[in-house]
Amino acid sequence: MDIQFALAVIWAFHQEEGKKYLPDKLCRRIEDFENVHVVISATREKVTYVQDGKLAKIVPDDGTAPTTFTSSSSSSLILTELKSFKRKYDEDDKVKVAQLKAMNKKLKLLQTTVNRGNLCNRSPSVNKTGSANLRSLRDVGTIHSIWEEYKYGNSGNKAVELFTKIEMKKEKHKWCLRNNAILALKLIISKGVDIHTACDRLQEVFQWGIFGKASCLRSIGKNYRENNLLKYYFERYSPRDAQ
Repeated sequence: MDIQFALAVIWAFHQEEGKKYLPDKLCRRIEDFENVHVVISATREKVTYVQDGKLAKIVPDDGTAPTTFTSSSSSSLILTELKSFKRKYDEDDKVKVAQLKAMNKKLKLLQTTVNRGNLCNRSPSVNKTGSANLRSLRDVGTIHSIWEEYKYGNSGNKAVELFTKIEMKKEKHKWCLRNNAILALKLIISKGVDIHTACDRLQEVFQWGIFGKASCLRSIGKNYRENNLLKYYFERYSPRDAQ
């Protein structure tokens, strides 16, 4: 660093515009040295880098050699910088979009959970005579509504629990994923946990509404079959936590 500073001072000393910014005492010391020894010369180099950090070109900037840059090469460097900025901007934009989608999912989950809470204040009645149809999974708001669909029926459909084998066969493709939640809920409530707490906890542990409903139900089913929910659910909520 000291050598670089000294070279810069010497270079400025030999420039008419640069010399006037140097202290007079320093200028006299340089003159005395050059009178006794030899005239000192210093060449300053200008280094230009491209965006990825690789050396693009070095040109002398001591006033003795013309610059070799052309307008096209300068434009190329500017274009590289702009492209880099655009990539960074696009990446930031994608992150913001992903964060917004996650936030919207959480807000939707909060809304459906509140609706479920209002529903719990009434005593549902079992629909025994409705049609044996199931809604699409995208119309299912929470795990609570899956339990309601199974136990009581909804949207004019009778309770899934009362479906005949023939009726279930027609809707099996819609019910197979949702049945994972039912099996897990039955296991949890057998430990003394009320159904509404069981639904809330199951949604929390398997992150319903964050990674997608189908993905959540698949994770529940896999965990239930492999270890009866011991790995995730009962690691967080012991059967002694029953409310």
